[in-house]
Amino acid sequence: MKQIFLILIILFFSGLQSVAATEFSFNTHVFADWGNKQGQTSLVDIDKDGDLDWVVGQRNNEISWFEFQSANTWIRHTLGPNALTDVGGVAFDIDGDGWIDQASGGTWYKNPETPRVNPFTRYTNGAIKTHDNVAADMDGDGKLDLVSMNDDTLKWYKIPSDPTSNWVETTVGSSVHGSFSPRGVGDIDGDGDNDIVRTTGWYKNEGNGSTWTWLENIGGASDPGGSGQFDDTTRSWIFDIDLDGDNDIVMATADTPDSDGWLRWFENENGDGSSWLSRSIASGKGDLHSLALADFDNDGDIDIFTGEGPMGGSGPSGLRRGFIFENVGGTGGAWLEHIIVEGYEIHEAQAGDVDGDGDIDIVFKPWNGGEQVFLENVTSSEYTRIDTGVDISGWSEAGGLWTIESGAIVGQQNPPGSGNIGFLISDGAYGDFEIIFDVWADWDIDTGLITRSDGSGNGYQITIDMQNSSTIADIYGQGIGGFLEGDFRFGSSESQIVGSPSGFSTGDWLTVWNVDGWNEIRATVIGNPPTVKTWINGFTANEYVGSGNVLMPPSGFIALQVHEGNQFPAGKKVRFRNIRVKALTTDLDPPAPPTNLIID
Repeated sequence: MKQIFLILIILFFSGLQSVAATEFSFNTHVFADWGNKQGQTSLVDIDKDGDLDWVVGQRNNEISWFEFQSANTWIRHTLGPNALTDVGGVAFDIDGDGWIDQASGGTWYKNPETPRVNPFTRYTNGAIKTHDNVAADMDGDGKLDLVSMNDDTLKWYKIPSDPTSNWVETTVGSSVHGSFSPRGVGDIDGDGDNDIVRTTGWYKNEGNGSTWTWLENIGGASDPGGSGQFDDTTRSWIFDIDLDGDNDIVMATADTPDSDGWLRWFENENGDGSSWLSRSIASGKGDLHSLALADFDNDGDIDIFTGEGPMGGSGPSGLRRGFIFENVGGTGGAWLEHIIVEGYEIHEAQAGDVDGDGDIDIVFKPWNGGEQVFLENVTSSEYTRIDTGVDISGWSEAGGLWTIESGAIVGQQNPPGSGNIGFLISDGAYGDFEIIFDVWADWDIDTGLITRSDGSGNGYQITIDMQNSSTIADIYGQGIGGFLEGDFRFGSSESQIVGSPSGFSTGDWLTVWNVDGWNEIRATVIGNPPTVKTWINGFTANEYVGSGNVLMPPSGFIALQVHEGNQFPAGKKVRFRNIRVKALTTDLDPPAPPTNLIID
């Protein structure tokens, strides 16, 4: 094992005099030497043991999955033979049985539910061999479909109720070698359906995936550097980089020779994909055949990882390097370049919290050769962020409709306005801790964040009740007696409160609270029965001092709630982001996983 410290290289921000840069640190573990000409990568929990495993497959050949046991110990298992694909492949639950399967071009593999013992069952699906595969809902029916592209065509496939039969094909349009992997399928124009990035432009979904319009208007992406078969080849990720409420696009050049590679983000100027502003993050790089967006330093914003692959690197004598670009200020205006690893060919990397320690790790492999590499994130941070900003990994759904919009977890009733209750419950459990999170809840809904939850929604709730005469940052006994501790509540609108707050006056409310926008809530939970204190944007809010009977175990899960009944109307949403936790004691054992948790 060797430890690599990130090195500050360059600052893309004119006029900035000084900045407190993160000193990232990653441990490099080469955990296997297997295969050649590989792709089809995913970081997913194949065996349902609570950590992430590594899926990787050879072109037109065998697929393996590596069971994570420790940083240096990964057990290889055969997933299946004869994948009808090139680089493209993605792991997700294809048949709806709750277990992660694998789609690889013209084949898919069913998880046997005993994957450590038995290989997956192989089926053909009638789909094309691919360079890019992404799972996304293309027709708005709430179910994942498969988007596929090779050098000849771009298509998507609807998975039938019997996925062992041929999947239903729709042609989108012409193709390039690669462009929309790993996350280049998403809502570009803000109309609620998923569109597709194709480097110099994008395909607009006209409503249900049956009709597509090609818009070649991303002018700043017209020089990826590849040629011939690899012309216009990129890796892309749709995300709201500047946090203005619409989706932007991050692109890295792929299959490019030395010094031609660049990393850019394209600002969605009008919010509808009609005009794009190209913003450079890096240039003069090698073959950037990997792209991952995540909060690698747990500071509450999204950073970017990319790495140099088979066609060349930017170091001496073509040395390949892996980079993290730190998002200084959080809105894409400035980026700090860090080298986190060098000397390895990096191809189709994936990022996720592999070891469950609250930070984002990276796994990659080469195209030429078989080194499987785990970059263990050991960057120090006072707080651990438990939402990723890009998906809901690390959480379990128990009712409700939970999605990601502009880096935030968004909750609604499922279906919206149905009256059904829902929770999103953390995979991790916490004893005595401090939590800080940003929340934006629409007026006229009842929601909250529950601490010390037993997995069923019971616990000590921090209220976010955006209704007339209802409470904000109070402490409520959800399912444990219904007590309510707080000194003030809303009046007839979000702009006014009544009562006797201890940390400010009612007349100062518009200084304390950001109406119709983001607010930061902080809470500490200490002891059992606990003392729970809350703050709003730094102002003291409320305090509950537990006494008498112990109502809950000394540690538990964190749960986000959408309320049942008519207290969460259709079209209303609650948004959570930057959920950060700091342990205050280490002498409490976490509870066993809940047995009464219902996962829809």
